[in-house]
Formats: sequence, structure tokens, C-alpha cells
Amino acid sequence: WVAGMLPELVAGLAGIPTLSTSGLEGADLSEDMVIVPPSGEPTDFDCSTIAEMRAAARSSLENTLFATLNGPDLEDPSDLDFSDAQFLYQAVLSCDPDDLTAHFSLTTLDLLALSRDPEVNDAFDHWEAYLDEMIPFETDAPAGKLSVPAGLTNPRGAMELPFDAIQRSLVPYLNLEKAVAPPQIADVQDIFRNKVIPRLVTSIEHMDAVVADPSYIFSVSPRMQGDLLEETREADYTDFLALRAGLKVLEAGLRIAISYDVNLIEYTGEELLTALNQTTGHIGTLQDDGAAQMQMIPAILGSAVDDLDDAIDSLFAETDAQFDDLIKIGPNDVDGGELSDFQTDELVMIRQSLVGPMTRTYNWDFDSDTPEVSLTVDFNGFFMSPVDNFKELLPPYVVSLEVVPYNESSYWDDSYPTIAVTVPSSSYYSFSHQVIYDDFEFSYLESDTPAWASTAVQNLVDSEMAIISQLDGWTGYANIHISFHGSPGQRAQSIDLYMDKYYTQAESWVEVGLGTFAADTFTEWLSQLPDPTLGGLFPQVTSAQELADAFGWHENDWSKEFSLDWSDGGFSFGYVDYPDPPPPGK
Repeated sequence: WVAGMLPELVAGLAGIPTLSTSGLEGADLSEDMVIVPPSGEPTDFDCSTIAEMRAAARSSLENTLFATLNGPDLEDPSDLDFSDAQFLYQAVLSCDPDDLTAHFSLTTLDLLALSRDPEVNDAFDHWEAYLDEMIPFETDAPAGKLSVPAGLTNPRGAMELPFDAIQRSLVPYLNLEKAVAPPQIADVQDIFRNKVIPRLVTSIEHMDAVVADPSYIFSVSPRMQGDLLEETREADYTDFLALRAGLKVLEAGLRIAISYDVNLIEYTGEELLTALNQTTGHIGTLQDDGAAQMQMIPAILGSAVDDLDDAIDSLFAETDAQFDDLIKIGPNDVDGGELSDFQTDELVMIRQSLVGPMTRTYNWDFDSDTPEVSLTVDFNGFFMSPVDNFKELLPPYVVSLEVVPYNESSYWDDSYPTIAVTVPSSSYYSFSHQVIYDDFEFSYLESDTPAWASTAVQNLVDSEMAIISQLDGWTGYANIHISFHGSPGQRAQSIDLYMDKYYTQAESWVEVGLGTFAADTFTEWLSQLPDPTLGGLFPQVTSAQELADAFGWHENDWSKEFSLDWSDGGFSFGYVDYPDPPPPGK
């Protein structure tokens, strides 16, 4: 949510008077005033005062932006309130439908109005209350303790695959003992479908009017930037084209987000197993209107590409002073050479892939030691004939549950404990003793402790492990290191050791999905890949081996099991973490 604040906080700022729009004539519309619109519709305004209304609208926008950018962080969507400025610019537009400043301002203000929508705020409050009280898929801690295997394996899978729809923030669990009913991801999708997308479409229409006049410039005052020491900036044709492109990309992304089912009625392990079943599970399946939504994507993204192309042309064609532009070419700004290459190479290929198959020779596995490979990519076909069930793009698998730590934290501390020993001779001694426990069982020992100290040192370790093992949420890992250096002399005595210990604790334990492929080997797994084109995305790929060669999938990267572990904020399907390509290639 864009940073904001409550209207009364704005009005309460020291020295800022308020002014009702019912008496605009002759008013002092300085930038130190907050405009409070009257009740009613914008059409209630007398259009003979449009000059005053324009001034009032800009003043309200400036003051609200300034207070917002310098105010406290938002707690709720409803804390963000630009209703005064929105109301006034709507009034201006009702009197002058061609007012470009009103169109440009309402591009954002109409979207920000969602923060005051009761359904949006109810959904926000519901999720907030639910997640404040619940932990996603919380379950009992594993039964394993010291020397008892707990089975807390965390295998990784074969490769990165497109299943990031299930995110930690969107996968809470259901606990019937709790008071808060589980909110539905489907409700959020409905808000996208019925609230956000229509406003985005309206915002794009506002920008259509602005872009229709390439000479129009919007002045961004220091007050709008939240810093009175800043210089005034100019938003121009280049910026407007880039903004409209961004709005179109956002619309495309939201339409993708509502195209597939990612809802869980009850957030339990049992429900997760049902939803992720490869043939009958509903997660990742096309919604009733999903095909229609997906089929809109190529045209929307193609239009965004056109806007971006035009924005680059506009930037290169600018002849006025660039120091106050929002987007400009310079050492600390846009690199003209990279931008030109992006326009002539990448942008052309993106456009081609949105209208039909496009062949690109590229280092698809991001390995500089391997040759580039030519692959034909068809985003148009992928969206126009969308996959019915993404799970069916995988080779056969079954899903079970595993228990993993949630919100795991690491702890380290050191101390100087004392042990009683009998030193056999006067000499210099130096020894260390390290013990590691993993998955609740003894895992590693390295020690050169002399016999006269070994029993006391081991007793100390056992005592520390007894304490650690009883900690709430201990995840089964501990590393204790003890050392001694000195010349204690020959006698019975107490000596001071140095000890540091490292262990992990979790807030709770949760259930996550554990997929197990039917295949026992990588070669068998490849032979069972049902569609090497990945839903038509790579239409000319004829075999799974060809796909594996292009993307660098190898046997040593493959695992029979893959964990859908969202507990650390996201989950991965494999050991292979491909680096990001250069920005133009994303």
C-alpha cells in the first residue's frame, strides 16, 4: 500500500487551515491549505469556478502527498485517503472532460480509492486477524527427541517449475479451535476481478486521454515529492507512455492471478493433499473464466510493448533540458546504449512471441561453458490455449505430508563453565571437544580431550543438551564446542573452559506437501514427462531430453522427492538455482 495517512491527521497538522469548496470564489488557495470537499457528487459544483476548482484540487493533492510521505506508516488500507483530491479532480473533469491534469491525477487517485472500499478493508481485516491468531498449517511437533530419528527430511526436487501461486502469505491453515474463520484466496481473486481490474481499465482510459497530447507536461512540485528542498520535476510524454505500459502489465498480471484456482477451503494437511492430487486436485486448474482471462493477455502485453517502444522513441527524441525529467539518459540514469539494444533486440522478440512462435538463440541454462541453443517460444499459443491443469505437466507423482519447522530462528551464545578435574602432571594443555546433533540425533563428534578431562567435558555436553532438548520449538539441531588452553598444574582442581553453542528453535511446526515421483531414475523421469512443450510454450521441442539439454537439467540435480516447503517464505523445486538473466531478458 502506498504510504498514507488519515484526513483528520492531515487537517490537524500545525498551522494548516481547512477550506470548504463551497466558498472557492476569492479564496486564498495557497499550498498550506487542505481542501475539504462538500458532500454530494462532483456535478454539484458550479463549473463557472473551474479555475478555482483546479487550484483547489492541486492544492489538496500536494498537501495530502506531503503529509502522506512524511507521516506514519500505514496500519490498514483505510489509513490511505486521497478522497479530497479525487473528489475535486472528478469535479474538474465533470466540468471539462478534456482536462489532462484531471485525467492524469485520476489515473492514480481512482486506484487509491480502493483503500477506502469496504470490501477491500473487510478482506484486509479478515486476513490480518486470521494470521495474527493462526500459523499456516500448524501441527504437533515431531515425536523425535535425542537419538530418536524424527524423519524430518527436507528433500529438494528436480527443477524450478511454475507453482509459485501458493505463497506463505496466501496459505494459512484452519484450526477449528480458533475463533477466526479461514479467509478465502478466492475472495481476494474476486476483489481483483470485480474491483481492481475495472479500476485499472479506467486508469488506462485516463492515460489514453493524457497520451493523446504529446505536448502535455505535469509539474511535480517539491511538496508532492514530500521534500520542500527538492527541485520541481516534470512528467512528460515519455513518462506517461511508460506509466501506461506499467498499468497494462499490472492488468495482465492480475488477469493471470484470477485465471487459476489456488483456493483452499480448509487449511489443513488433509485439504492440501486433496488439492495437490495430480489428477483430481483443484489447485492449479483453470477457473471457469480462466481461459477468457488468459486469452486477453497477449493483446494487453502487446499493447504495453508498443507503449514501451514509443516511450523509448520519445526519450531519444527529447531536445529540451533533461535535468528535471523523471526518466532521462545519463551516467546515473538510463543507459542509452543498453536501452537502444533492448529496443532493437529484446523488445522485438517479446513482441514477436506475443503474436506467434519466435525462435531465439540463447544461453537458456545460464551456463557460460555451454553453447547457446535455439528454442522457439510461443507465448501467444500458451495464453490462447491455456493449460487446464498445471500439475499434469509433471511426470506422475503422489503427495504426502512432512512436518517442518515454521519461522525457524538461530541462537548462539558463549560462556565460561567450570569443571572439576584431577590434572596428572604439570604441563601446558590445549584441547577442544565438538558435538553436533541433527534431526534430533547424535550426528558428529570431534575431540582431542585428554582422559583426565573427558568424563567431565562429556557430562557438561550432556547437561547442555538436556537443556536445549527441552526448549520449546527446538528443531533438533545443536552444535556445542568446548575448548581449553592453559597450564593448570598437577593437582585436583576446577578449571574454566570456553564453551559456545549454536542451536535452532521454531515458532511452531507445520505440515507441507512432499511429492514423490513414480520414476526411480532421472532417465525414467524424463521418459514420463507428458508434454515436453510445457503447454505449448516451446512448440517445436519434440522430446524431454531436448528440453533437459536446453535448460541444463542433469541427473545429479534430480531427486525422486520434492518438497513444497513454504515455511521459510517460499518453496523451491530443486537444487538448481538459476541466476537471473540480464534485465532485458527477463
